[in-house]
Amino acid sequence: SLGSKIKGCPVGNLGDVSFFSFNRGKNLPTYGGGCIVTNSTELGEKIKQTVSGERLAASNLGERAGIALKILGLSVLVRPRVYGTLYPLISRFKEVAPPEDFEVREYTNFQAAVASFLLGSIEELSKKRYENGMRLIEGLKDLGDIRLPKISNDTQPAFNRLPVVFKDLKKRRTVEANLWKAGIETSRMYVKPLHHIFDLGYNKDAFPNATYFAEHLLTLPTHPLLRESDLETILRVIRNI
Repeated sequence: SLGSKIKGCPVGNLGDVSFFSFNRGKNLPTYGGGCIVTNSTELGEKIKQTVSGERLAASNLGERAGIALKILGLSVLVRPRVYGTLYPLISRFKEVAPPEDFEVREYTNFQAAVASFLLGSIEELSKKRYENGMRLIEGLKDLGDIRLPKISNDTQPAFNRLPVVFKDLKKRRTVEANLWKAGIETSRMYVKPLHHIFDLGYNKDAFPNATYFAEHLLTLPTHPLLRESDLETILRVIRNI
């Protein structure tokens, strides 16, 4: 939720310690990594000692170059229409299976430089995400066959994406297909609930609400690079079905 605010206070300032992910698809993407923040000197020193005490694997020259190229590629592909147009190619590189393990490595200097650069614009980028999300909510709020987030007046969410729940499953599928044809990337996010992916000891009929949301949820882009014409296309496609 990097960039979101409650009563004017950034959400990362509300607790003693906050964690942020910088993986691809996040509000501040550096193709992996993240940060831990605190305003406590005591906690900061303990965290620093813990992290510095771990032997993190360092990337070799080839791996560092690969990460840099991926970030540069990501900076182009995040443009909504580029992503939508090239999706048939991009989809071949998407991870479609749940991860079995996580590799912990040192953050590269290039990633740190990108993060520092983006942090300088995080206020502006977050405000644009908020405005795009609220523009879509305002344009769709009178439709009775969808459910939208309810945003209170004292919050300013930096939408990563806008979640929309379609009561009619057929309409969700039609909207998804038509937006892709228009070059607008959408995402199901949670194709299956967790107890359908992993053996957690529950039968498939357990947690019907989770199953409902997994099937009926569609998320819409709120990226700062969305143009007004993109927002109008999203609204027109959903309203005309």
